[in-house]
Amino acid sequence: MKPHLVLIYGYGGHEVEMSYLCESINLRDKNIVVVREEKSRLIDLNGANLVEDIQISRLREYYSNSIVGSAFSILKSLSTFFYIFRRYRNLTFISTGPGFSLPFLFGSKTFGFKYLYFENSCRFHMKSYTGIFCNLLADFMFVQNVESKSIYPNAIFCGQLMSKVEKCPTLKKTDVDILVTVGSTLFDELFDQIDCLPESIRSRITCQVGPSKKRPNVFNVIDFVDNIEDYYSGAQIVICHAGAGTVFRLLELDKRIIVVPNISRTDKHQLDLAQYIEDNNLGHCIKDLSTLEDAISRIESLVFDRHKPKKFFMQKYLDSLL
Repeated sequence: MKPHLVLIYGYGGHEVEMSYLCESINLRDKNIVVVREEKSRLIDLNGANLVEDIQISRLREYYSNSIVGSAFSILKSLSTFFYIFRRYRNLTFISTGPGFSLPFLFGSKTFGFKYLYFENSCRFHMKSYTGIFCNLLADFMFVQNVESKSIYPNAIFCGQLMSKVEKCPTLKKTDVDILVTVGSTLFDELFDQIDCLPESIRSRITCQVGPSKKRPNVFNVIDFVDNIEDYYSGAQIVICHAGAGTVFRLLELDKRIIVVPNISRTDKHQLDLAQYIEDNNLGHCIKDLSTLEDAISRIESLVFDRHKPKKFFMQKYLDSLL
């Protein structure tokens, strides 16, 4: 029976990085089983044969990120692993996270399958729970930032997946002055602060609210949209959460950014990426939402450095592993 690659990814940065990984490696004529969070989208598989697309419910969200929700997610993932194990053979697992991928890691080690893990590009000095286990058990663990080698001694530095993306000159520019974007996550505290801004600033803002039910009192409000890069292209200033998929794409597009880490999330990894942006003078970061008005008034006078990431360079090595 032909070998099968099992691609495991979540939403947000996990989805984006898996998409870039599939663009970078040779998947043509390979059989692919996709396991993804229900909130994520099915990515382009670059000529591969999609055998099955399995979606994992975001049970942690339904139970407010509680232990109960985490337990249900683990059980669901474990049952999915055994379903794949019974149905397919010659399996190789490739994951960009998140935590629901751990049962697949443990299952692959139990039954002798190869497991490749790519730590999220937002990790510099702060470990993830998934990364801790993968650093110990995965056959190959890759990190996208050289700083991460200090916290994951068994990992292989591969360069940043998202640095592969080129600027797109054909984007349709939307009429946007200040864009606020939170991707596909909840960040209502930011929207509450935006409502406290003077009307002279709010009248300049287009706000992408994601799954939130809040509607800030601004010039324009949009939900999650497929053409968000049209808004990126036209915006003079972008205020964003510290999500890897959002931040690194904006840096690629040379946008002036105000990065606001969402510290209300259970996982505090956004602080890690925000600190990287601040330390390397790539944008303006604020950790206190009450300073947002001051940040907007100052950003146009600030001078930032150009982002020069180490590009992803493991294509041929990965092809040899698959």
